[in-house]
Amino acid sequence: AVAVMLAITGVGTWQLWDSQVQYVLTVRSEAQQLADAFALELERHIESTASSTSSLGAMVRAFGDNVTLDEFSMVVDLAILGNHEGISQFQLAPRGVVTMVHPRTPRDE
Repeated sequence: AVAVMLAITGVGTWQLWDSQVQYVLTVRSEAQQLADAFALELERHIESTASSTSSLGAMVRAFGDNVTLDEFSMVVDLAILGNHEGISQFQLAPRGVVTMVHPRTPRDE
């Protein structure tokens, strides 16, 4: 009788342990899927930011120091803000001094 009781207890303990292992594996898998989704979204944002910086760099190379605020605003509207999610404002800062901002807010005046 004791042997049967120990066998039943052993099987029950093993089943409980196995279900806990399966639960941990499921939670790990779900966490990995979530982390992968966040990593993909972060990668998209980084690529977008790098691409927008390249667009601005091409404009500066094309126009040099002769970029007007109207030209800057047009390029930002057409090439940057409309094509890059998450970017709401762009600034041109030659030598570290912000000279142009688009779109401007009352705080930028």
